[in-house]
Amino acid sequence: SHRFAEYIYGVTLPGLAGMFTRLYMERYGVTSEHLAMVAIKNHSNALLNPAAHLKMPITMEGILHSPDAMMNNPYVSDPLRFFDCCPVSDGAAAVLLAPADRAKEFAKSPVRIAGIGQATDVHAVHERPDPTVLTAVKIASKKAFDMAGLKPGDMSLAELHDAFTILEIAESEDAGFFPKGEGGKALERGETRIGGRFPINASGGLK
Repeated sequence: SHRFAEYIYGVTLPGLAGMFTRLYMERYGVTSEHLAMVAIKNHSNALLNPAAHLKMPITMEGILHSPDAMMNNPYVSDPLRFFDCCPVSDGAAAVLLAPADRAKEFAKSPVRIAGIGQATDVHAVHERPDPTVLTAVKIASKKAFDMAGLKPGDMSLAELHDAFTILEIAESEDAGFFPKGEGGKALERGETRIGGRFPINASGGLK
């Protein structure tokens, strides 16, 4: 959150995410069930990842529809609940970059980076023309695709930043993988699960 425009008034990242989610729900028909589907899918994916931080299967009944759902999955920032939020964790990762002609000196099957992109949006959310559009995601994605000479439709899977479940849905749209307002429907159809048409966060995401 913006240090002077938001944070000093008590606006936190979960608070901003909650307001973003509520607006997205009203505008695009995303439901609490869609949010739960993201969490359930990514928890299931994490069970297949030996390096996953959280390895715990969850169900729609257990986190949303049972009498104990409020205890199992309390609100953090309405409409976001406990399982809609990633944990705060310590960790580390590294990528070794090398010229293409030397890459096999360091790895038998090196990965070639075809394109990269970076962008920053207007920091204070209230200054954005449309708070439901992640302009930085749109710009950075386009830069990466243009550099690679590829389009979103050429991709077979994606890893997206899912600090909050709504972000996986919104970013899948603004990165160009689904039309605006269709990310939740694609999730509902099973397109983003492992084995679906376009798996998202097969690693388990930030869980």
